[in-house]
Amino acid sequence: MEMIREDHDQFAFREIYLRYVEHLFRLAFQKTNNKEAAEDIVQITFVKLWARRVNLKINYSLKAYLYTSAKNNVITYYSRQLSKKTVSLDLIREEFFPSDTTQEHINYSETLALYNQSLEELPDKCREVFMLSRTGYSLKEIAQLQNISPKTAEVHISKALRYLRKRMNGNILLLLLSLFI
Repeated sequence: MEMIREDHDQFAFREIYLRYVEHLFRLAFQKTNNKEAAEDIVQITFVKLWARRVNLKINYSLKAYLYTSAKNNVITYYSRQLSKKTVSLDLIREEFFPSDTTQEHINYSETLALYNQSLEELPDKCREVFMLSRTGYSLKEIAQLQNISPKTAEVHISKALRYLRKRMNGNILLLLLSLFI
């Protein structure tokens, strides 16, 4: 890593790439079950490594750093997928329910905005765990991705649900009905 940091040695970087690319791809593919997404995640992982090489301080091993970085990029991937789904659900709702009154549309939009704002107000770790739980990850997988125990993952999810229920104050039912009808 020193050769990359100080000498900007592309050959040393290439060696690191060749050593870890297959392992990182398997990890990303296992989590996404999508070849293109896994390839993108691995590419992003290495691009970030190169971009941060000068100021990067690795506390453990390079392997551990790369795996953690790839896992975080998987989380980012699912976070973006979740955002896309929200937009897609809005479009589907508008297509299938065109006769909605303006007031119903405003209520739905306000409720959805409140939900998204409430998600953003959650602590980062809590929000990440909650979002992973909503994209199909099991407690065990979430715990592994976040380097926490399954019980801690469960506590984060419960905390998020309690906060959302309190914050949404009955509007959650309206939101859920409109999203999944």
